[in-house]
Amino acid sequence: MYARWKDMNVDLTLLSSEVKGFFERKRYVVEYGRDGDRISMIVRVQRSSETVRITIERVSDDLVVEGFFVDEKPPASFIPSLFGGGAFLLHKLRWRESLQKLEKEFGLFVEVAVKRLAGSSHI
Repeated sequence: MYARWKDMNVDLTLLSSEVKGFFERKRYVVEYGRDGDRISMIVRVQRSSETVRITIERVSDDLVVEGFFVDEKPPASFIPSLFGGGAFLLHKLRWRESLQKLEKEFGLFVEVAVKRLAGSSHI
């Protein structure tokens, strides 16, 4: 997921707080850090190694939100696992489906949040 807005003048702290709340309401654990005009988040399901990475940054006068939800390719063991069964593959496929749904919801959420927070930054 990649989105870019021009001249929206959004306060990054407010937007990152909104994004953090979005994931926490869905019971994800969120860790984040800030380096100037770049905020990075790692989002994970409790007791899981699966993660989503979110980046919010200001590039010149633009706002960029990028989410790394799902690799476009299936797991490396996809074909052999189809014939050998595998709870692991089933778990991966279900996780992948839930992330695709989450990515769509997140995209809509960010669109609304950015419009609502437009003009909130005092650069």
